[in-house]
Amino acid sequence: MLAAFVQSKDTHSARFFFDTMPHRSVVSWNTMISALAHHGDLEEAGNLFDLMPDPDTVSWNTMIQAYTNAGKIDLAIAMFYEMNNRDIGVRAEEITFATAVDACAGIPSLRDGETIHRCAADEGLDCDVVVGSAVINMYSKCGRLDRARGFFEKMAVKNTITWNTLITAYARNAPPQQTLQIFQEMQQHGIKADDVTTVCVLLAYSHGGLVAEGLSCFVFLVAEHGIRATMEHYKCVTDLLCRAGREDEARELIRGMPFHPDSLAWMILVGSCKSSWEVGGVAARAFELDPSEGSLYVLLSNLCKNSVS
Repeated sequence: MLAAFVQSKDTHSARFFFDTMPHRSVVSWNTMISALAHHGDLEEAGNLFDLMPDPDTVSWNTMIQAYTNAGKIDLAIAMFYEMNNRDIGVRAEEITFATAVDACAGIPSLRDGETIHRCAADEGLDCDVVVGSAVINMYSKCGRLDRARGFFEKMAVKNTITWNTLITAYARNAPPQQTLQIFQEMQQHGIKADDVTTVCVLLAYSHGGLVAEGLSCFVFLVAEHGIRATMEHYKCVTDLLCRAGREDEARELIRGMPFHPDSLAWMILVGSCKSSWEVGGVAARAFELDPSEGSLYVLLSNLCKNSVS
């Protein structure tokens, strides 16, 4: 019955039903806490957690994840330390460490990230694929790409997620050529690329101004790796063409893509328009799709300032 209330998003009825339950199992506690956190009532979820007689690992993980998702990073990290330092008979698992490390990446906090990494290493869990990927992401977001790459090299098992995390780290912090080098290494190790890989690689080609190579890579990944082209991929190729001054081709790509283009697709084109007539025409399409998109107003404002100066 409790699960039915939770699925119906009726948290008030769920809480009433929960309060009247004569015997609450740990699963029932966790279900209620998860439901409250999912619906944004973190204060109530925290209060319920504090009332639990014996919170288990799932209970702690739920709260750490809830605080992380809500952007309350300090609370998420404090929750991890409390769980890890107290003698409460509960051990952190892979998902615990991964979530806590992700929280450190969100601030970012290198000191806390290093501490939690050491805790995971002490448990022999830092080279788990999920935890390891979180560690790579954390170091890169803390500006330590060298540490991210060094740790990556130590991992015994690497999959597509691990490689994607490293490629994303390089795409965010290094010259495009280094990102493409990581992608080549990934191919040499026989790791199959996926949607995320494709987006990162296309962005690297775009930022490097390597239009022909980027288009060829896109065709290769779709044809050889069986990647199903998504809206994000088409927007990357649009950006690639616009950065090379090939706006006509970008416009035709947007009009001919097998999806209904969103406002962002047209916004990419707005920044490359050379005349006020072009800006007006393309911007109109973007406004038509999403008139509440604030970044479009900022972009147009900047374009107007540049044209005046």
